Amino acid sequence: MGSASGGRPYALVWTPIPIISWLMPFIGHLGVCASSGRTYDFAGPYTVNEDDLLFGRPMRRWVGASAVDTAPELVPEALQRCWDQRLAFAAATYRLMPYNLLTTNCHCFVAHFLNEVGYRGGGWHTVHLAALVCVSGRHVSLGALLYTWLPWLLLVTLGPYYGGTIFMWVYLGLCGTLTAWFFFYNYCIWRDLSFT
Repeated sequence: MGSASGGRPYALVWTPIPIISWLMPFIGHLGVCASSGRTYDFAGPYTVNEDDLLFGRPMRRWVGASAVDTAPELVPEALQRCWDQRLAFAAATYRLMPYNLLTTNCHCFVAHFLNEVGYRGGGWHTVHLAALVCVSGRHVSLGALLYTWLPWLLLVTLGPYYGGTIFMWVYLGLCGTLTAWFFFYNYCIWRDLSFT
């Protein structure tokens, strides 16, 4: 079971964003899969893609319950229907929203959906999702692992060699600033639509 875009039933799927993920490989594009494995991702202003991730096939995936991953046909029909209906509702909601890479983005869409469906009690936000996919997500293949990490590895080994301490200060400053913004926005500003 799966989809043309490489999704798996009930999975969160992640793919690198060119250039951005090369600088910081824990940043990427996130989507969620329906019970059929069809992927959904908030891809831009007023746009939710279906079965066509914005930056290509998933390189990493996370499925919350291993039984769902190994035997999705055993999931009760009512749960499948609830999951798919809430996903369709979240997609319809985000098709009415503008997109901003630093504020209203694909991670917000997935967090909103998981809160709507009440997955693991709700309370999902962008930091949870980024950490979850980075720490617990599995690469779909060796090629996916290399595609994700090799550009960054080259950057952090060759950058200091050719750029010295200036490169390191600029690189760490950029990473630190983006990470600080991510935490600040998530914990101080962002409010999921599910809780309003």
